[in-house]
Amino acid sequence: MLIVGSALSGFVAWFLARFIPTGLFTVDPNERAVKTILGRAQRLGGATTLVTPLADLMRPDERERYVYPQVRVIGPGGPYFKWPWERVHKVSVATETINMAKDFEDPSANSNGTI
Repeated sequence: MLIVGSALSGFVAWFLARFIPTGLFTVDPNERAVKTILGRAQRLGGATTLVTPLADLMRPDERERYVYPQVRVIGPGGPYFKWPWERVHKVSVATETINMAKDFEDPSANSNGTI
């Protein structure tokens, strides 16, 4: 009986040491995340993309093409926990800007980049 108890406590200790640190994740302020369980994202009831305000602006033929389920999005923060059979997919929502007055191929373009 002592061997079974030791083996069980050893397995529990291994499980906690293996999966608790790797199960924690955070989401940066410029990211959003979707957690999938065995490859399927958690859906929000029967909500689809047609219940958004933008759906009113679509033509009827466009409505047929853009019927997708809405999924649960994890906002910035954390730490959050995931089980080993779950995966987290993060997407950056940051806005990137570029100076259109600068031309790297021709430095004299746009009045030397001042316009």
